[in-house]
Amino acid sequence: MKWASLVCLSFGVLVSSAAIAKPIKPYECRNGYFPNYTKGFSQAQVVVPNVHFMNDMLACPYDTKKCAMKAYIVKGDNVLVAQRQDGWSCVWYHGRRHEYVGWMEQSALRTLSTDTPNLSAWIGHWGYYNTPNVISIRKGKKAGTLYVEGEAIWEGIASVNSGSFSGVAKVKGNHLSILQGEDSDPYACRVKLTLINGSLIASDNHQCGGMNVTFSNVYTKKRSRTH
Repeated sequence: MKWASLVCLSFGVLVSSAAIAKPIKPYECRNGYFPNYTKGFSQAQVVVPNVHFMNDMLACPYDTKKCAMKAYIVKGDNVLVAQRQDGWSCVWYHGRRHEYVGWMEQSALRTLSTDTPNLSAWIGHWGYYNTPNVISIRKGKKAGTLYVEGEAIWEGIASVNSGSFSGVAKVKGNHLSILQGEDSDPYACRVKLTLINGSLIASDNHQCGGMNVTFSNVYTKKRSRTH
């Protein structure tokens, strides 16, 4: 009876563990969702000769034959990491012409330390490839503050919508938040910035401009402007 009880108990533990594990939901690891992940970001480095991105469609990333993209990166390349789940990481790689986003096995990556940036690391003009969307940061008038302003454009077939924001804030670790308007106003523009080892991750609440305008993206620092 004791042996039978132990078997049942062990089986129950296995069932409970299996029930706790949740499969990865589809459509949640792509460029539009990546910057809006709310549980933090990190940086990792590829430690295998090459590794393909897996898309986030149904049955992915588990069905590696079906889910594998043509794009791959090689040993030594660095990626940004958002969510981690069930042995997989949702990663962003900043390519020469555009970004690559998808699932990647955690075993192919080594997590890198995240530096706590000083104010000078934030200062500059940040852009997203050759688009007109830009975030500019400079020192604020008060010590320890930064003045941040952004401009973005969305171009449709028959219309062009624009947006902007500006504000002063203090850096907290590697985070900075801008509120344009009253905190009690649900329609006030809110922008959150996270600086991870030279990559500026921005997310907003879609209240900072016209329809479809958003600052949510991953930006890199542009060369200093000349006059």
